[in-house]
Amino acid sequence: MRVVFAPPERMNLLGYILRSLLERALSKPRLARRMRKVDRPIEIRASAMRVVLLTTGEEVVLRVPEQAGEPTARPAAWVRGDLEALLGLTLGRGLVRNLLRGRLRVGGRVWRLLPLLSLLRAREAG
Repeated sequence: MRVVFAPPERMNLLGYILRSLLERALSKPRLARRMRKVDRPIEIRASAMRVVLLTTGEEVVLRVPEQAGEPTARPAAWVRGDLEALLGLTLGRGLVRNLLRGRLRVGGRVWRLLPLLSLLRAREAG
């Protein structure tokens, strides 16, 4: 599987961080199989940066949601928090603590985030 931006000229820092983590994880067949289970849009938001993640066949598409006023598909699940809390999550630290303190929030169909959690953890991916 490969990770692509759509459109690349609008991608933000959060998208580049996610692409780096996902490319490393998807190089392992076991983790690539988990990514294929993510079949609905997932929104990840850190402060003012938003990225929607979709899986289409052999590609993982990261896109910045449309401008205000344009129609958008509602994500199946979402994760929101500050960038520090999201980076801590990728390093395998503080998931429960950040959830309890309100630094990370999840919503929608939360079980859809489970395959993504193991992909974003740097220890499993690296």
